[in-house]
Amino acid sequence: MSKLYTALAAAAIIAGTSLTASADLKFYVGDTPVTSGETVNFVGAEITAIGPKQMVKMAPEVLLESTVSRSNIIVKVTSLTGQAVQCCAGGQCEMNTSIEKKNVSISAGQKLNIQFEYMEMLNAGEIPDVEAKIEAQYYLDNNSKREFIIHMSATAGVEIVEVTGQPVKPCVGGLEYSLNGDATVAIYSISGKLVKKVAVSGHGIIPTTDLPGGVYIYKVTGAASLTGKFTR
Repeated sequence: MSKLYTALAAAAIIAGTSLTASADLKFYVGDTPVTSGETVNFVGAEITAIGPKQMVKMAPEVLLESTVSRSNIIVKVTSLTGQAVQCCAGGQCEMNTSIEKKNVSISAGQKLNIQFEYMEMLNAGEIPDVEAKIEAQYYLDNNSKREFIIHMSATAGVEIVEVTGQPVKPCVGGLEYSLNGDATVAIYSISGKLVKKVAVSGHGIIPTTDLPGGVYIYKVTGAASLTGKFTR
């Protein structure tokens, strides 16, 4: 009997746990625990305008916790909407539509940021919804598998982090313009309704503090031709 117990104990140590420990995995998005099988909605994006293009980044804080110290955790991320996404999980970052990270290490009771995000250069005004399935399990232990779907969008909470080289750009409290001729700036709600239209020239600021909070699209025609997005 003692030999059998010794063999079982050795196998448990090799697996990275003990016979008395209860091994479990749990996901969090920020401070909120995620139930396996549920869908989580994340709203928010960082947008960096670069000429006629924009860099769109959606980076929810996805954390993974283990009740025991393990070095044999598998983390898998699968894009369900076709865009490439990134996952690092404590190792080298990879970007693809499907990523599997093996031998991920987590200390008991600590949360590992798997550094999951979507980042892509797009045409101005293009911000897609992105959906991905995120999974984790201990190696060779299907019963430990935890998974959830995260749906990311920029319907609200968009942050313009940088705008360079644009004749019309968002600023605090409005849209700043610097033009060498006459132009028209039209502002639309995210649903496409025209909420303001202003004829401008030279340098100045179109105030937007009179608009309800939300995300807006602005379109410039005339001396300049461009489309952008801002949050009120």
